[in-house]
Amino acid sequence: MRVNPFRRLPAALWRWGAVGVYALAIFVASSQSRIPSLPGRPSDKLLHAAAYAVLSLLVIAAAAKGRWRAVTGRVVLASAVACVLYGVSDELHQRFVPGRDASVGDVAADAVGAFGAAGAAYAWSIISRGSSRDDALRTPPR
Repeated sequence: MRVNPFRRLPAALWRWGAVGVYALAIFVASSQSRIPSLPGRPSDKLLHAAAYAVLSLLVIAAAAKGRWRAVTGRVVLASAVACVLYGVSDELHQRFVPGRDASVGDVAADAVGAFGAAGAAYAWSIISRGSSRDDALRTPPR
């Protein structure tokens, strides 16, 4: 019987590996002198917010070990702050890329995306802690 070698990797490695791969993708994209325009030409700020929302959710999932009950205010805050700091470092990196520049507006968009997604994840964790499948199926007493 053959065993898939990837099944042996710890779950934490998969979760933090996803964070690393995604952060690397952001770094590679910001290393390009010219970014190809997307269909419909979405706003640069919208793209920043969306990218850092996804990064924030990945960091939260990794920090909470993939469990909604472990998504606490501390985890959410630390994750969002870490994402914004990564956004700041990415903007500083762009200063050295020909044809690119650093923008406080981009960092602000990164922060909106990171904190917005973090807030949504925290709200969802509170909702999921407050009920269970059994509770949802029971009729309330009169």
